[in-house]
Amino acid sequence: MPASQAPGERGGNATLSVVDARASVCPGPLVDLIAAVRASGMGDTVTVLARATAAADIRAWVAKTGHELVVDRACDGHDELVVRRMR
Repeated sequence: MPASQAPGERGGNATLSVVDARASVCPGPLVDLIAAVRASGMGDTVTVLARATAAADIRAWVAKTGHELVVDRACDGHDELVVRRMR
């Protein structure tokens, strides 16, 4: 996702959803991400806002499932991860 593109905006590949899991505890953020990825199309991205502990689980799930972690950055008190559906 280009730096100038805000989460949720449509570009070459669509960001179908933003999962705001900053107030959720594990495994909620990962469960919500999985549902959003399943509802998306091939190549689409899902943005997740989560606490650092949940973000670690999301990184591991992305690596295990073969999707792509497009953005992984720390923000004010949370992490922002953008996951592209690859299969």
